[in-house]
Amino acid sequence: MASNPANPANHLPYFFGNITREEAEEYLMQGGVSDGLFLLRQSRNYLGGFALSLAHGRKVHHYTIERELSGSYAITGGKSHASPAELINYHSEEADGLICLLRKPFNRPPGVEPKTGPFEDLKENLIREYVKQTWNLQGDALEQAIISQKPQLEKLIATTAHEKMPWFHGKISREESEHRILVGLKNNGKFLIRERDNNGSYALCLLNDGKVLHYRIDRDKTGKLSIPEGKRFDTLWQLVEHYSYKPDGLLRVLTIPCSRLGSENGEGGIISRLKSYTFPKAGSKKVHHTYIFASFFHSFLNPLAKNCQNHSDQREALPMDTEVYESPYADPDEMRPKNVTLDRNLLSLEDGELGSGNFGTVKKGFYKMKK
Repeated sequence: MASNPANPANHLPYFFGNITREEAEEYLMQGGVSDGLFLLRQSRNYLGGFALSLAHGRKVHHYTIERELSGSYAITGGKSHASPAELINYHSEEADGLICLLRKPFNRPPGVEPKTGPFEDLKENLIREYVKQTWNLQGDALEQAIISQKPQLEKLIATTAHEKMPWFHGKISREESEHRILVGLKNNGKFLIRERDNNGSYALCLLNDGKVLHYRIDRDKTGKLSIPEGKRFDTLWQLVEHYSYKPDGLLRVLTIPCSRLGSENGEGGIISRLKSYTFPKAGSKKVHHTYIFASFFHSFLNPLAKNCQNHSDQREALPMDTEVYESPYADPDEMRPKNVTLDRNLLSLEDGELGSGNFGTVKKGFYKMKK
């Protein structure tokens, strides 16, 4: 599957993309698991993040690399860096919390591209379709709209994706969820997710040997989602992807989504690309496992033009929702130079910090264009 050109690590020969923790360990074992041997992979927990897998003492250690509010990257509690490559270069000279220095990269075999997940691979298309249908844009206007509000669009698409997944049933009772799962096929691993309350809490309902089990999914202070004492995720679809690969504390893996009444299971457009993606399954080398995600992409885009007005009332407003919006790229003369110096008199900053790091402090502000 083609890699995502927008990924800041795709050019790195030791970046393997969306592989699992176990796959990373297997690769490093193949490479001799010598002290300091390492590879980089996409985080399957945090949006835009990465994971560093490092060999030492004949074992493989894993470090989470989060993308910060400023757009920089850091291992939790560590120094911030402008890019994944800079972080790797830094830890090649300074351990600074790692078990040892990064001494030798384990590179991908020749001709092998980084592996992309089912959502990352289609994110650009989803954003493009959303902007096109929401604001009815084409050509240069479409491209400028995407560029000017890319971070907000990425967050919107990623954090609302579960709403159109076949396995998401919204706010229904525990009893109703059991009734829905027990109707029709009663395969082990059949599941759905429901809302528990208005505080961002959910429940994973899973069929095992004829009984429906309920696992609480809580949201912590940072917005991360997790089953008690389980791994934390930025989104519900990441959580489902993880538990469809291995049980990791559940009685079994998630296999078949219990589709809600009236959900669509189309097979057209963007989702056709998803069919080449496979989920590894515990106990087997490679198992086709696309059904959980496939119908989402059709149902997400197909009714979008009809529902986007209702949806915009519920989500945080994007720049283009306002009547006074004008693309910051509307004046080509102002943005043409490669190096642009901002006039401090045209810049207004709000009180309070969004974040901070070694390179400075991040604040929210507004810049008045000269046009």
